[in-house]
Amino acid sequence: MAALDATARDMLAETDVRELMRITTRVRELRRKLDAIRIACPLAFAELWQPACRACKRTMRHLGGLRHQCADCGTIEIRTSQQAAIRSMLADRDLSRFVLLGGNRSGKTEGLTQVCGAFAEGADSPTVKRWARINDLSLARIQPGPGRVWMIAQTFGAAIEYLRPKLSNYLPKGTALRAWGANAEGVAELPGGGVVVSKAVEQAKASRGGKNPFEGAAINAALFDEEPHVQLAVDSVDWRLIDFRGPTMFSMTPLSGWTPFLVRTVGHLREGQPAPAGLQVHHLHGEDNPHIDSAELLRRAERYPEAIQRARLRGEIVALDGRVHEGFERRIHVVESFLVPAGWVRFGAIDFGTRAPFCHLWAALDPADDVLHVYAEHYAAGLRTSEHAAHIWRFEACPACYPSDAELNSPEWWLWRLACVDGRHQCEVCGGTGRREPEMHTRWADPEALDARLTLNGEYDIATALAHKARRTGWEAIEDRLKPDAEGKPHLLIHDCCTSLIRELEGLTWLREEPGAREESELSVKGDDHAWDALRYLCVGIRRAGFGHYEDLEEESA
Repeated sequence: MAALDATARDMLAETDVRELMRITTRVRELRRKLDAIRIACPLAFAELWQPACRACKRTMRHLGGLRHQCADCGTIEIRTSQQAAIRSMLADRDLSRFVLLGGNRSGKTEGLTQVCGAFAEGADSPTVKRWARINDLSLARIQPGPGRVWMIAQTFGAAIEYLRPKLSNYLPKGTALRAWGANAEGVAELPGGGVVVSKAVEQAKASRGGKNPFEGAAINAALFDEEPHVQLAVDSVDWRLIDFRGPTMFSMTPLSGWTPFLVRTVGHLREGQPAPAGLQVHHLHGEDNPHIDSAELLRRAERYPEAIQRARLRGEIVALDGRVHEGFERRIHVVESFLVPAGWVRFGAIDFGTRAPFCHLWAALDPADDVLHVYAEHYAAGLRTSEHAAHIWRFEACPACYPSDAELNSPEWWLWRLACVDGRHQCEVCGGTGRREPEMHTRWADPEALDARLTLNGEYDIATALAHKARRTGWEAIEDRLKPDAEGKPHLLIHDCCTSLIRELEGLTWLREEPGAREESELSVKGDDHAWDALRYLCVGIRRAGFGHYEDLEEESA
């Protein structure tokens, strides 16, 4: 210790302490200025990711194509790169369309959001020049001065939740935001004169037959976040880009297979042909993103079927052919009916129909092993809502005290219901509850059938919750439960009395669509799908209610 003290005294003797204090003060000032610049010009410090070497974890250098080399150990690997994809795009002066197919957590939207910010500020901006320099980018594709950019989400809800916050991370200080948190068009007016308009594909759906919300002044660039299912929006944007020869960018995880839009836009991939002039297509793999835990990403993906894994991890377009649920087998997923224990949580789901079949499914979740049992169904066509309600009550009500069907919705029937609810009813069989079946936790129903839902609730005291209707989400939720776990056990079992549901799961096939087949497409299927729809509502609803083992691949961030 004495020797160290002597060394310190010698250093102080040889150094002007005042000079050291001056340097320290200067460093602090420079750090404050740098922090101020980061806040004022965040895009200038945004780095696009490059993959890290699997062996030594150091950042790799792009050699060309998908080849990357580690500068330390010399390893060459086939990897994807956010930086390389954006570099290729911005170097192409004649580019008109850029498609970035990426897995979840790959940073596909994050990278193209930076590009939108650069188009809005313009290539002459010092901020954009520094961004290009630190990412080794050409600015050949970006106009010199401020530009006008459209960023288009599927819905305003998605824009508010994902797209606008991402862009806000790169907007310069002094940007004026208008309606940025509203469920409507939002506008970001940059201090240098650039403008970014946040729009939604749902505007085109709502405007059919009226004013087209995608008409207007010329724009310099446009980004569609996820696949646009309304061709009107895409076509209208193309016309807005003509004056400035601007590019249309698409960032998407292609979860619906070869939809008509993808066949029109990148169909050359399916045919093994080169890309048409003016088009670039790149992939980003989630496991290549160095900002996330790739091992955890892969672990979570293991529960998905192979087709979903390929789309969610690597952005691959997987042809959906054959049976919708290839993994469904009677010997694995169908069991002999039994009396479900009273302690299991009950759920229900309804897919309405008049000429087409009406389907109600009853399900219960085994809390011991998270296995969902679908143990009963009501499947019938050509009946009135009152007749379906009578069937539901016959199944769920106590047979000893339930009034006859003829009295359903009568004053006497409502007096019985009220007495059951407030505890005044007496019955030795059911204990006064009026029910054979335990009360349901939730009964989901088609959100578009508002009148039928109101009738069931108001006239027959059968309450329903809005089901999540997206087919792709429902298909994934069913697949997740059909797939056997590490012990070889599936998490969805169907009792053999549910003959219609079993028939549909065995017979439902994918409907292959070609360009022009229809404008919108989300997992089109061929065959009866009424019980399947109800099963989708069940599996998604239970997941969203917080039950079960499901682990989602959360939406991406760089």
